[in-house]
Amino acid sequence: MAELWRPSRTDYIAATYALLLRVVATWATLATLVVVFSACGPVYQVVQPTTDNLREVKKLALVIPTDGSFTVMMDRATATATPAILFGLVGAAVASAHNQSLDNDKINALTPHLTGFSSRSTFIDSFNQTIKESGRATDIRVFDKELDATKAKQYDAVITLNIRDWGLRLANRDEERLAGFIELEISMVRAQGNQTLWDEHDTVLGQGRRYFSEYREDANMFRNELRETIQRAGARTATKIAYPKERTK
Repeated sequence: MAELWRPSRTDYIAATYALLLRVVATWATLATLVVVFSACGPVYQVVQPTTDNLREVKKLALVIPTDGSFTVMMDRATATATPAILFGLVGAAVASAHNQSLDNDKINALTPHLTGFSSRSTFIDSFNQTIKESGRATDIRVFDKELDATKAKQYDAVITLNIRDWGLRLANRDEERLAGFIELEISMVRAQGNQTLWDEHDTVLGQGRRYFSEYREDANMFRNELRETIQRAGARTATKIAYPKERTK
């Protein structure tokens, strides 16, 4: 009778190594697909005010409900797919929680520097000043909550501006210096006919390029970076009303 073949220890090691390579390759493929399909999501169409649709808009309501959330995007911004590739979903979850924890420590360290600071008030002051300096004859009233249908009809159009996040983020993923930033969601709807005149997501990045330790140790420099960034966002938003673009033909 022929002798049955039994795998040797070397065969076991080779098979195990080959299996490990296949697992790693599978996770790498899955991670790549996630990135590709994320990038190929629904196409977002920006709508901005034009001279034509603002010609009859003389009375505006500006709704800015909240200050948004102060955050620091540093460790989360440098995260890679390596934990998912090597250790699967559990590894990815652990790495994500760890990065979130590191950023939370930075948020907690900087929060005391923000006593009395309001992103909403800073934005509104800059927005109003820019409109005033432009000379545009527009009556703008600011509200801190959504208007009901009856009140909205008292205005030619209603702008809703949601401050999502603001704070510090990496200016460039290739280095660790941080800049101020603010992320906004802006919409404008004409009261009559419910026509959308403006629909845009906007992120404004500040001019500062400092390490986290510098912001932590110098409260005035930190506050100035945030103030100037948010003021720039307020002015940029107001400019799109004061000097609207021509309609694309």
